[in-house]
Amino acid sequence: MPENQSQTAYARSGPSARDLEDLYDEVWRLVDNYFLFRDRLDSWASWRHRFDGSLRTPDQAETAINSMLDSLSDEYTYYRNQKATEKRKELGRSRHVVERRQLPTGIGYLRISTFNSDNTLEETRSALLELRAAHGYIIDLRDNWGGSIDTAFDVFSLLADQGKFVTMEGTSSERSYREELVLEEDCELDIVDDEQIRTSRNLNLTGLKPMAVLVNNRTKSAAEMLAGSLKDNGRAVLVGETTFGKGIVQRVWDFPNQTSIKISSAFFYLPSGKAVHRIGLKPDVQVVASPQGKQDRQLSQASDLLRRGLVSMLSHPH
Repeated sequence: MPENQSQTAYARSGPSARDLEDLYDEVWRLVDNYFLFRDRLDSWASWRHRFDGSLRTPDQAETAINSMLDSLSDEYTYYRNQKATEKRKELGRSRHVVERRQLPTGIGYLRISTFNSDNTLEETRSALLELRAAHGYIIDLRDNWGGSIDTAFDVFSLLADQGKFVTMEGTSSERSYREELVLEEDCELDIVDDEQIRTSRNLNLTGLKPMAVLVNNRTKSAAEMLAGSLKDNGRAVLVGETTFGKGIVQRVWDFPNQTSIKISSAFFYLPSGKAVHRIGLKPDVQVVASPQGKQDRQLSQASDLLRRGLVSMLSHPH
């Protein structure tokens, strides 16, 4: 589907029947090339021309695409219409996604609410610079549903000197692939199969100061990556509840008609080699959440561990 031709058609008179069929076919092709669960594609070919000649409106195309994707039985592969796609883009523009304050104990507290925002990295950097005199750090990832893996990896570089961040294994262009993200002292390293790509890294702004990460059963996806990498590299202890357990990597494609698709394309594994999908991360110190309106016992426990210097006894590389 040549982008310039499609955009011209949409701008002139809205999508033609050919545009809608091309959109449907592009979704079919992307799933065929990148979908993780290859055994669920046994009858995929039968969907390719099922709606030829019958798509007249965007609503009809959306219904047809959703019917096709529903056959995959994968909650993480789905089509976004224009409204849902715009909402995703609005999340990308969100500000004030990082909360920071210094606790009375001299501990720096950062709550990162999402990795979906384009502002997450800079707000985290700003928060750490403001809290550079702290004796230790609490990174609150509770209720963080994840987002961009690249952003989570960049945040990792603000918190650690070096270490493996994540390994991903999945499907790309109908072939299996393996990708590793590794933080080195002087760069970020992206290793895809046998090819290495080096990019500049962010400065670790926390030094070797002790760190605790707060997690709960709504800590998900890229947030589980960050929590798990900090734990497995001996950089932090996890405090709270077992995390959600979303160990699937999704890829996103945007279409000229302002819709998009998200496709499950890989599993991810922590530096220790452990999978989290449908399992979650078990914290080093389990603390049940406080009733609403009561003192935050998970935060208090993390602060107490840092104040008493017990983090180093609980954290160790795997």
